[in-house]
Amino acid sequence: MKKFTFKMMMLAAVAMFAGTAVAQTSTWKGTTDGPYVGNGAATYSPVIDYSITYEAVSTSLTAEFTFSDVLDVVGFNPQVRLGATTGFQPLTLVSGTTYRYSTTVDTPVGETMQITVLFAWPENASETTFEYVVGSDNQVADEEAPILTKAELAGFTYNVATLTVAATDNTGNVVVEVYEDEACETLLASQSIVADGSDQTVEVTGLTAETAYTFYVKAKDGAGNYSSEVLQVEATTAEAPDLQEAVWYGVINNDTQWNMGTIGTTGYTPIINYTVTTTVENQLRFHITLSEAFVASPEVWYIVDSSQTGPVPMNKVSETEFDVTVLESMQYERGKSLLFRFRFPMDGGAPETQNIEFVIGAENEAPAADEEAPVLTAATVSEVGDKTAVLNVTVTDNSGVAIITVSGENFEADEFTVTADGTAQTVELEGLTPETDYKLTVGAKDIAGNVAEDVFPVDFTTTQEVIYEEVTVAGHVSGDKSEWDPGCQTAEYFPAFSYKVTTKGDNTLAFEVTMDDAGYDGVVRAFVDGAPNELAKADGMAAYSGATTQTYERGSVVSVYFRFIPAGGTEVWTLPFNLEVGKEIGAGVAGLQTGNVAIYAANGNLTVTGAEGETVRVYAVSGALVYEAVASGNESISLEKGIYIVVAGKTVKKIVL
Repeated sequence: MKKFTFKMMMLAAVAMFAGTAVAQTSTWKGTTDGPYVGNGAATYSPVIDYSITYEAVSTSLTAEFTFSDVLDVVGFNPQVRLGATTGFQPLTLVSGTTYRYSTTVDTPVGETMQITVLFAWPENASETTFEYVVGSDNQVADEEAPILTKAELAGFTYNVATLTVAATDNTGNVVVEVYEDEACETLLASQSIVADGSDQTVEVTGLTAETAYTFYVKAKDGAGNYSSEVLQVEATTAEAPDLQEAVWYGVINNDTQWNMGTIGTTGYTPIINYTVTTTVENQLRFHITLSEAFVASPEVWYIVDSSQTGPVPMNKVSETEFDVTVLESMQYERGKSLLFRFRFPMDGGAPETQNIEFVIGAENEAPAADEEAPVLTAATVSEVGDKTAVLNVTVTDNSGVAIITVSGENFEADEFTVTADGTAQTVELEGLTPETDYKLTVGAKDIAGNVAEDVFPVDFTTTQEVIYEEVTVAGHVSGDKSEWDPGCQTAEYFPAFSYKVTTKGDNTLAFEVTMDDAGYDGVVRAFVDGAPNELAKADGMAAYSGATTQTYERGSVVSVYFRFIPAGGTEVWTLPFNLEVGKEIGAGVAGLQTGNVAIYAANGNLTVTGAEGETVRVYAVSGALVYEAVASGNESISLEKGIYIVVAGKTVKKIVL
């Protein structure tokens, strides 16, 4: 059923069921086959049978989706979003290809809610959206009970019994419930099956070894009708195997083993020596040793049965060692595959590794102890400034990586990880004192703690302190949607504001944002090259200020934009503009006044007229400069299709090619 037809049906349903919209429970069922969007649309676009149940008293909504097929790949991760502004949430596998998600909602009965189903897997993603009118109901009461025709023992292990069951029902699906007692009070298992009379299997897990059981089995349909039959199945579990603790050793040691899209501006990619231990109780214990200190706690994320868990915070053992035990006892059997990754939440980004595939219970030989020390062959200093200097080193090690150690009487000891392949490496020494003599000792060690035999003295004197002027760039952004990122399409409020970006004497950036709307109350952040900086609100004023902790080289170009979260509103962010640090010029594309220059798209090209003698700059929406030239007449610029911001003199315009 296509989206347009579905929407028409929903509007009709609201009128038809207006008298029942406030009923305690309502259910809407339907089917959709797209349209799908995203890179994955061509390779995966299943038909979806859905059932949306709304409980008016508790304002809870349960969405259940049965897909015509699912991708048989590790890491397949279906998700759902209820409403246009909420986040995606993972779906829980019920059985077969049926997934479910339940939550409370604040959308009033009778209002339309967008429901988006997202399919993510390691190689791609696709999604489809349909509409649901909250509280609508297209169901006729089901009073026909299912018939349970079979319940037999199919097999058993020391902790699992497998039953063969069969049932019929007018709906075609039932839930089989297995109880430990005749009164059916202690539930052991609940599993959805196809109710067409064919044999299905139900697993009862978490049993005790060498124990006799009598299972009491019955079936119920989606309307809550129970079968009149309660069938009994007897089983005795087997002797428990003699499980041993198993340890898997691994290492993350190069850029291809990191998800570079999540590194942000941190560049934090240490070598990680890790172990995954499967305990006798089938719990998993993760332990990592890092080549660089990490002050906070990293996280473990893992995926089993297409369901992503996490984050699971790790416990800090030392500056470079962390561990954690996850997975409840007997939750997952040995031999089952899972994916996991390590993530390092920190300012400026969240570095994380690529997914690591692991088989529960797998083990390998512990790597031989590294007893080979690195060899440091050179250490010199260059580019000495007032507060910085560049240390040049050459080192080799069998691991390919070494840790350079630097110490001195008037220098706080520090360590730097470098490539140890015999090529020249550089280390930035920061926080030095102007006009100071430094006598440093440079050494090297590897991640195993082996220390290089040779050390090198490095002597230098920092220069006289450079006092930089503060330089401020000011601008204004209007509430015109053309000055805001296209990703804010669902937003209705675009606040106008004035801003100042000041390059301070210490080469940090300070921000002042003053809202045109004196009643604005919300969050304001300034982003520099993707790194967020929270701005604090002045008491009693719609003015915000803050500064970066990071310094920037004067003359370098950074990308800046502002992000706003109005109280109770939708998050929005401006188009980025390029800022030359320390240069007092018009700051990119925001706030420039419109002159008599004409900028438009024609014949697939970008055309600029009336800008003779003016510098024409074209920016991608990412803030990247893609074209710059002084106009000598009418300019026709050939660019790829996309959205661009064009600045010609004091004229600015957004163009879609």
